[in-house]
Amino acid sequence: MDDDLELDDKPRKKLAILDIQVELYRRKCQQLNITPIGVFLRSPTSPHLIIRHYSLGPRDALALSVPLTISSHVSHLNLEGNGIGGEGMRYLESCLQESCSITHLDLSHNCLGSQGAAAMGRVLMENRVLQSLSLAGNEFKDTDAVHFSQAVLDKRPLRELDLSHNQLGDMAASLFAEALVNNDVLEMLDLSWNHIRPHGAVAIMNGLKENVCLKQLSLGRNGVGEAGCRAAEDMLQVNCTLRELDVSANRILDTGLMALAKGLSQNETLAVLKVGDNLVTGAGAQALVDVILQCDNSNMQVLDLTNVNVFDTMVDQVKEHAQLRPLRLVHGTVSRCIVPRDELERRFKEEIVAKGVGQTEDSDLYDIGVRNDVIVTQDSQDTREGGETGKEEEERAGHTTQNGEDKKTEDAGEEKNEEDEQKVGEGNVGEERPAKEQGDSGEEGGKTTEITEDEEVETTEITEEEHEKNTEITEDEEGRTTEITEEEEGKTTEITEEEEEEKNTEKEGGGSDTETAENEEDTEQQLEE
Repeated sequence: MDDDLELDDKPRKKLAILDIQVELYRRKCQQLNITPIGVFLRSPTSPHLIIRHYSLGPRDALALSVPLTISSHVSHLNLEGNGIGGEGMRYLESCLQESCSITHLDLSHNCLGSQGAAAMGRVLMENRVLQSLSLAGNEFKDTDAVHFSQAVLDKRPLRELDLSHNQLGDMAASLFAEALVNNDVLEMLDLSWNHIRPHGAVAIMNGLKENVCLKQLSLGRNGVGEAGCRAAEDMLQVNCTLRELDVSANRILDTGLMALAKGLSQNETLAVLKVGDNLVTGAGAQALVDVILQCDNSNMQVLDLTNVNVFDTMVDQVKEHAQLRPLRLVHGTVSRCIVPRDELERRFKEEIVAKGVGQTEDSDLYDIGVRNDVIVTQDSQDTREGGETGKEEEERAGHTTQNGEDKKTEDAGEEKNEEDEQKVGEGNVGEERPAKEQGDSGEEGGKTTEITEDEEVETTEITEEEHEKNTEITEDEEGRTTEITEEEEGKTTEITEEEEEEKNTEKEGGGSDTETAENEEDTEQQLEE
C-alpha cells in the first residue's frame, strides 16, 4: 500500500499548450492522410503564421483549423494563394469565429466564391477581434458584397478591408456607400480592379460626405469617369478625414481632373492623390499642380501621375516650391512646352470654362490641352508660339530647297548662277518698300516670298533646259537609229538582188546545155542516115 501511495504522489509531466497544438495537428494530418506543413511545425510559437502558395486545398485547411482553434498566440494568419475554395473556408469558419488572437487575416486568391463569401460574412458577424481582412482575387460577384457591407454597417471592429481583383459592380458600391454613412471604425477600403462604373462611384462619394473615419479609398482600375470626378469634387469640399484617394486608370479626362482640382482647393486633409494612367494631357496636369501649389491650406504630399506626359515647366515649378511646399511628384515623359506657362494656363482655363466641366462628350474632351497653336516636343529649345514656329518651318523649307537648287545651278554653269543672282537681287529691291512699311515681321515675310518666287522661276528654267536637252538627245538618237535602219535595209536589198541574178544565170546556163544536147542528137541521127 505504501508503494502504491508513493506512485500516486509522483508529479506528472505537464504538456505545454504548444505541444498539444502540434500533437493535435499531427494526429489530424495522419487521420486525413496528408503531409504536415513544416512551416507550422518549425515555428509553433511565432505570432505570424505565413503559409503562402503551398497549394494546400480544403483538407489541409481542415487540419490547420484544429490547432488554430485553441491557439492564443497567432495574431497574423496569411494563407494567400492556396486554393482552399469555399469548402476549405467552411472548415476555417468555426475556428475563426472562436479565435481570440487572430487580428490580421489574409485569404486572398483562394477561389472562395459565393460559398466562401457567405462563410466569411458569418465570421465577421461573430468575431470581435479581427481588424484587417484581405479577400482579393476570390471571384466574388456583385451580390456577394452584402455579406461584407453588413459587417461594415454593424460597426464591427474591422478597420481594413481589401476586396480588390473581384467582380463587384455598382450594386456592391451602393451597399458600401450606405454602410459608410454611419460607420466610424473602417479606415481603409480597397475596391480597385472591379467593375464599378460612374453610378457606383457617385454613390460611394455621396456616402463619404457623411463619413468621419475612412482615411484611404482605392477605386483604381474601374470606370469612375467624369461623373465620379464631379461627385468627388463635392465630397472633397466637405470631407475632413480622407487622406488618400486612388482613381488611377478610370477613364478620366482633363475636365474630370479640373473637377478634382476644384475640390482640392477647399480640402485640407487629403495628402495622396493617384490619377495616373488616365487620358490626361500635360496642360491638365499643369493646371492641377498650379491649384495645389497656390492653395495655402492644402496638405497634398504625393501626386501620382504615372504614365502621364508632363511639361518641363511643371517639374521646375515643383522643384522651386520644394522648400515652401514639399510635393513628391510621380509622372511620365517630360516634354518641352513652346508656349509660355502663363499663356498655356490662361488658354486652358478659358477652354475648360467654354466647354463646361463635365458637360461635353468624351470625344471632344480628349483633345483639350493639345491645340493647333501649342506644340510639344522633347528636343525643341525655342519658346515661341505656334504661329511663329510655322513661319520658321516655312523658312527652313525654303532654305533646304534653295540649297538643293544651288547644286543644280552649279552643274548647269557659272553663267546661269550670275543670272539667277541678278534676278534675286532685282526681286529683293522691288519688295523693299512694302516690307519696310510693314515692319520687321513684314520684312521677313517679304524676303521669304521673294526667295520662293525666284526659286520657282529658277526651277522652271532648269527643268525646261533639261527637257530641251532630253528632247535633243532623243531626236539625235532617233536620227541615228533611222540612218542605221536605212543602211541595213539598203544592204539587205542589194544582197537579195545579187542572189536573184545568180539564180537567173543558173537557170539560163541550164537552158543552153539542153539545147546543145538536142543539136548533138540531131547531128548524130543525120550521120547515121
